[in-house]
Amino acid sequence: MNIKIVEIKNTEDILNLYPKADKAKLEKMRKEIKLDLQDAQDGNRVIFGAQFDNKIIGAGQVIFKTKDNMADGETTAHLHHGRVHKDFRNMGVGTKLVEVREKEAKRRGFKFMTISVEATNRGALRLDRRLGYQEFKRYKGKAGEDLIGLKKEL
Repeated sequence: MNIKIVEIKNTEDILNLYPKADKAKLEKMRKEIKLDLQDAQDGNRVIFGAQFDNKIIGAGQVIFKTKDNMADGETTAHLHHGRVHKDFRNMGVGTKLVEVREKEAKRRGFKFMTISVEATNRGALRLDRRLGYQEFKRYKGKAGEDLIGLKKEL
């Protein structure tokens, strides 16, 4: 499978990765993605997409400074909103998206990368641990969900 990595600048490309989301959830996500795209324009993040047959099949962000200090703007960047369309999982797309984001952070001089994963997301935890991420904290997310913070030296 020939996957091309592209920089995403379109809200709908990301929303298409959520085919089962209801209208209300999609509208909420649309607003959040627009803020993310503005943050990317301001230089605080890059949003990458995995493209196959001219269609976005996965996406992920690397953020350089976060309010919760998962990324400090100097030494530690943060992986955010990694998502692969269900029809393309377990084909290396997620790995490729993590690797391109790590490469971008390293190119910018970051030494560490963090990621937050819901404790119930076994697939993401398996991938991140396989790629060398190690747990360094557990905490509650904004919606009260149990999160695991993982970190890796780049």
